[in-house]
Amino acid sequence: MKKICVLLLATAAVIGLCAGSASADEKQVKIGLIQPVEHTSLNTIRENFIQQLRKIGYSEDRVAIDYRNAQGDRTKIKAVCQQFVSDKVDMIVAVATPAAQGAAAATSDIPIVFLAVSDPVKAGLLKNLEAPEGNITGTSDVVPVDQIFKLAGEITPNAKKFGFLYNAGEANSLTAIEKAKAYCDSNGLTYTEATVGSASEVQSAARSLADKVDAFFCPNDNTIASSMSVVSQVAAEAKIPVYVGAITMVIDGGLATAGVDSGEMGILGANLAGEMLSGKKISELPVVIVQKYNLMVNKKAADKLGLDVTAYKSVN
Repeated sequence: MKKICVLLLATAAVIGLCAGSASADEKQVKIGLIQPVEHTSLNTIRENFIQQLRKIGYSEDRVAIDYRNAQGDRTKIKAVCQQFVSDKVDMIVAVATPAAQGAAAATSDIPIVFLAVSDPVKAGLLKNLEAPEGNITGTSDVVPVDQIFKLAGEITPNAKKFGFLYNAGEANSLTAIEKAKAYCDSNGLTYTEATVGSASEVQSAARSLADKVDAFFCPNDNTIASSMSVVSQVAAEAKIPVYVGAITMVIDGGLATAGVDSGEMGILGANLAGEMLSGKKISELPVVIVQKYNLMVNKKAADKLGLDVTAYKSVN
């Protein structure tokens, strides 16, 4: 397997020098930035992207950002991306898989930077992560499913049956769930699942699982992440833990994860965008796979379950 090139944050300094050398009368660049839904993880990614872009020299007078939120509506994602094309933006930045797929479907000409896409190839965005062949590259957050289940085995060793809660329409979730099923099959664990199509279905789906399982597993699913308060409440009532695919989902009520830093994906994505703006070809900008994982637990959630998590880094 070819080694995927991981860009270092140190490149920001180089990009900043390039950006700072531009002439004062340079044409303002317009970026269309789309996010499929509001939740802590995606908000953190977006905010860090913008902050880093400014930090490396692309101030508001040089780069204008038109931010749109699709509010969980796939039809709106399509409309927003088509509007970006009509507006002739110079770049589209798409946060998460649904937004990236919408952007890719809307244009094969405008450069696209995706942020936090777990499986770019399976999502149909490109074929070669090392040398993107089209108009798109970005950052990827592969969920370390095995590590999450090993963590679950340490914290709640008696949890043998897991309830998988996710949106079957999200490619990133399907990838994580396939890995979760494989892990369970290989380690004597059983599972059942409930899928949702929208946030309005999360509560009933979670309740349908709660009395059948010992624990929940929710991947880095945008629909579930936007409804973590609902999931954590159902789990608390049933006195079962919720293992999740992102640190921000722990912050929002999940019990624990081995997850990536959402802010890192925004920062690295801004560095990619900066290199594009400075003239580098997309084929020369490999997909950046963030592989630094942190174990994180929610102490309040653990206390409600009577679990000792003093050995782990905690929030709340």
